[in-house]
Amino acid sequence: MRKLLYIVMIFIGVSACTSRQESKPYDWDDDLHQRLLADFCLTESQVKDYIRKYIPDVTDEQMRQWEESKALECRVIDGEKRYFRNAGPNLFRIDSACCAVKMEKEGTSLSTSEQVNKEHLPEVMAAVRKEKTPVVQPKRMRVTYTLTVDSNAVPAGKMIRCWLPYPRTDQSRQRDVKFVKVFNALQRRNIRAGLARVIHKASEFCHDVPLLTCSSARRRMLRSAPARRRGRALPWRR
Repeated sequence: MRKLLYIVMIFIGVSACTSRQESKPYDWDDDLHQRLLADFCLTESQVKDYIRKYIPDVTDEQMRQWEESKALECRVIDGEKRYFRNAGPNLFRIDSACCAVKMEKEGTSLSTSEQVNKEHLPEVMAAVRKEKTPVVQPKRMRVTYTLTVDSNAVPAGKMIRCWLPYPRTDQSRQRDVKFVKVFNALQRRNIRAGLARVIHKASEFCHDVPLLTCSSARRRMLRSAPARRRGRALPWRR
């Protein structure tokens, strides 16, 4: 009996060791597949539930028509039809008839971005047709990042590192990108990983002294309204 027990324990130990999968190198196709699964995460019944709020008697034929017109975003992944996570709301933006149904039910009030686009987009399209170029109406933008760390949030002497998005220079819509300055003695260097660009900053944390750092960059944008990003405080991780 004791021998049998030893054999079982050895078998379990060997199985546990051999069941570990070796870490695979990064593969773009695998990454894309996971991203698609995350974005196209709804079933047809879930999308229909949203559509029924505005079109209670929606039919399968209507669903197929919207799919063929690309107004209803879906794709087949691993042999299963999946719908985009925002397919329902987008249908009532893309399809003019559905948009009219929603407007009749909820009124004609537009969101802030929709109000801006209602005026901005026709101006851009008119400029494109007039100038016969895909990039028009340059806008000068200045972006300032502010990073604040509370005093004693990080052990004294520990290094704080942060990576902030930085405009790409290989895009025709973004030109004359220039790093202006950093407002404290943080080390700074630009990193380009693939097509993504970031600012890497590092600083040693001092006891009882809060850390405040600002970075400023400017660029010239074409066919785009100014936009700003705001960061949020994150807990310290060792």
